[in-house]
This record gives sequence, C-alpha cells and structure tokens, in this order.
Amino acid sequence: MVSTGSWYDAPCLSLRTFVCYKGKKRFEFMDFTFWLKLKLSLFVAISYCFQTGFVSSKTWQSAQAYCREHYTDLPTIENTEENNDVYSAKPSNAQAWIGLYRVPWTWSDNTQSSFRFWRSGGPDNYGGNQFCVVENSLHEWNDAYCPDKFPFICKILSPPEV
Repeated sequence: MVSTGSWYDAPCLSLRTFVCYKGKKRFEFMDFTFWLKLKLSLFVAISYCFQTGFVSSKTWQSAQAYCREHYTDLPTIENTEENNDVYSAKPSNAQAWIGLYRVPWTWSDNTQSSFRFWRSGGPDNYGGNQFCVVENSLHEWNDAYCPDKFPFICKILSPPEV
C-alpha cells in the first residue's frame, strides 16, 4: 500500500512493515515502540527504536506468522473505510504488508478479495514472482516479492466493553 492508499505488487521476500488483525476495526502497526489511539478503536503499536534508528521489518510470511501468533492475522480490507484505517495506522512514508496474496488474490484469512486499491499499472507481477501486497506511502497497493522485508500492521481484537 502506498501513501495514497493504493496497492501495488512487490517481491514477497521484501522486508516491509505489515498489518495484523484481531477482530474488526483494530490494527497494530509493527514498526516503532509507542502506542497511538486512533478513531474507531484503532490502536497502533509501533516498534521502532528511535535511539538506534533500527526498524523491525519482516517478510510477508514472517509477518503473517507473527500476526497469527501474537494477534489474529494480517488485515483484510473489504472497503474504503477499512483501507483508510490501515493507511492511518502506518507512518506516511512507509510501505507495509497487508494480508492480500495472489492465489488468486486472496486475503491471509483465506477469504476472497473483492475490494481493490491498486496503484496505477498495478498489479504488474514484475519478474513473475510478486505474489504479496504492500500499501505504499501514497496509500496505494502494489504487488511485491513476498521474501522482501517491510514493516507490517497486525489486526487486533477490541477489548470487551465495560
């Protein structure tokens, strides 16, 4: 996903931030170490060490495994509102893994994808091996090489109402 919220394809081995989900309307962005509370019960956990400049990024598969172990999964984006929520959960200059992959285009939770926000010309499957999706700094989606490492966002469950 790029900064405009559109999607584009990139090699899945690329290191990128990513998004995981646990329930509806809650996302956790993994890239810096502080919490932000956003609208619609959106919480963002960011794992970035400001002192060293180290940014934690994972491959798509590693991001998916991390989200599944600690939260629920990489996010599914079913409409513009959810796409905007994911976009809001990441730094504006970052690309981040989302839960979409090509088999055909399916979400990480194995549901079919009908909503799309590809960048212009995307997906292009450059090199014939871009099967995972990042949201870029322009808020667009792009297909990517799954082994690339990017920051990521995890979807999380909302705490129970009290």
